[in-house]
Amino acid sequence: MVRIAQNQRHVIHSADPLCRAFGKRLTPAERLRQHQRSLEKAQRELDRERTKLEQQEKKLISDIKKSAKAGQMPACKVMAKDLVRTRRHVQKFYQMKTQLQGIALRIQVQFHMLVVC
Repeated sequence: MVRIAQNQRHVIHSADPLCRAFGKRLTPAERLRQHQRSLEKAQRELDRERTKLEQQEKKLISDIKKSAKAGQMPACKVMAKDLVRTRRHVQKFYQMKTQLQGIALRIQVQFHMLVVC
């Protein structure tokens, strides 16, 4: 029975809760890599959302121009407010990405301080 158990080894992933419960710990390098990957993933998601908002902004500008040529000023005002709101969101996405980059940098600095000490 022992041979069978030894031949059927399972690969345990670090995200597995049983792994953490029974004492298998991640090395600092593995932890750094895991956190960096999650931060980079979040940054990519923010970039995707920001790109969608920028495309929506361009569409709104063209719609405002069309409405203005047609003389629909109330519709233009509503779309202009939406345009301002969209631009604020784009700025917030840039700020969030910058904050995530700062967090990634701080984590990396802490790791290197740990390695030096």
